[in-house]
Order: sequence, then C-alpha cells, then structure tokens
Amino acid sequence: MLSDFMCEQRELRTVGKAGEPIAIDEDLINAFSSFPLKPVGLDSYIGYLSRLELNREPVSDHLPFDVSKHSQAHSEVAISMIQRLQADMRIYADLVNHGRTPKFVPVLDDHAKAFVEHTNPETLDKAIADVQKLIELLLKLRAQDMEYVGKSIPYAVEYANAVPTSENATTDSHRYVLKRFCGMETFIWLDYLIGSLLSSKSSYDLQKLNPYFTNDKIGHVYDVLVAMILHSNRAGQINRAMLDARDLLGLLQSAKAKTTQKGDPAILAGLIQKVWYLHLYYTLHYS
Repeated sequence: MLSDFMCEQRELRTVGKAGEPIAIDEDLINAFSSFPLKPVGLDSYIGYLSRLELNREPVSDHLPFDVSKHSQAHSEVAISMIQRLQADMRIYADLVNHGRTPKFVPVLDDHAKAFVEHTNPETLDKAIADVQKLIELLLKLRAQDMEYVGKSIPYAVEYANAVPTSENATTDSHRYVLKRFCGMETFIWLDYLIGSLLSSKSSYDLQKLNPYFTNDKIGHVYDVLVAMILHSNRAGQINRAMLDARDLLGLLQSAKAKTTQKGDPAILAGLIQKVWYLHLYYTLHYS
C-alpha cells in the first residue's frame, strides 16, 4: 500500500539519446509542457487573426443600453454600478478589438460560406488537401505515441524489478530472488508503480518491495513513466482531433461534389462547428 498521495510535483528530465526507444529530448519536453500537438506544425494550420483580418466590425466600447434616466438610477450605488459597467465595456472592447483569435486557417468562416455557396473552388481544393495532410500527420504522431507507450511500459516494469544476480550480486540479493520465486516477495506491478508517482514517500514505497531499486533508478523510471502518460494523453487528444478532422473532410468533399443544397445553413453550421472543435483540440495547451 502507498504511504500517501501528497506529492507536490514531479520534474520531467531528458532520457537517453535521440532515436532510442524510450528517449526523451528537450523538444519533446517543450511540446508536452506547452502545445502537445506542436510536432504536427501549428503554424501551418493555426493563425492568430485580428477582427479586421476576420472581416468583422469592431466592438463598440459603449453599453448597448442606457438606464441613466431611470428613476432608480440616481442613487450613489446605481451610479457606481453604471460606471463600473461602462468601464468593463471599454476594457472588453479594447481586448476584443486589439486581440487576436486563433483560427483554423484552411477553413475560415468566409471560406465556409463560399464553399456552401459552391463558389471559390480553388480554395476548397486547397482546404481538402490541407485537412487530408493534417489527418496523415496526426496518424503518424499517434503511431509514434503508441509505440512509445508500448515500449516504455515493459521497460519500466522490468527496470523497477531488476535485482543484481551476477555482477555486484550478494548472498542477500540471491536470497531475495529465491524468495520471489517462492512467492515470499512480490514484484512491483505497473499500477503500483504509476500510483507511486503521487506519493511523497515514493522511494520508501518502492524500496519496501524491491530494496535494490535505488533512488537513481527510481528517478529514471519515473521520467519514462511520466513521458509514457503524456504520450498516452496526447494520443487521446489526437483521437478527438481526428474525429472532427474526418467529419470536416467529409463536409468539404460534399461541398466539392455539390451533393448538398446551395447555401444549406445546416452544412454551413456544421463546417463552422467542426472547424471550431478542431482548432480547440489543436491549440489545447498547458501553461
């Protein structure tokens, strides 16, 4: 049983060299600590656009209503509340008018309208090609993630249960291995190993099961396990992104084939919704 679940933090460090099965380099750490899907190429698909670039009117910094002449609006409290609302409106307008919104560049709102109206076929063809390429990149990245998960789990479990039996072996280590064989000592299993990441006394919790699992080895295994968890999480993120990417591709191909009614509002809403979900999953990040 684990001592507690009070660990405050775990630091992820580089492991091995590039090309090794369980390697963790700085680029991978930077991606996992910011934008997990960065390896796909964020700049190629996500753009941060101003309201002008999105062909949207600027937001007014005035309240859309005026209650200043109301009979109940002349008290000190009412005047203070109105002034605060006006100040909040100015702040909001400034943020929106001078801020930039992340957008899925291959299919902007204006593009979606043109696709539904069966116009701008060149941009539609490019959008289809871009989404197809994105799906290919996501599949490739997911395959890499799942390969890491598949290799890191047996590696971590074997490493955690290692006991010297030849070099640096002692009578005690041989005795310990024999006790394992007889069922008098246990192996460290995966659930326990992952759960110990949350323990503030993780070294004690692991070494009471394997006294030959040194602190240095524990730190190494933890780096691999944390990377495995992050790879697994990203694979789930990719699955959700791919679901919407494939739905978006289907809608774009329907627009190209003109199998939908011209100007169909349902198709337009579907395109905008799928693009919104896709950019949401794509820009999901940690800060």
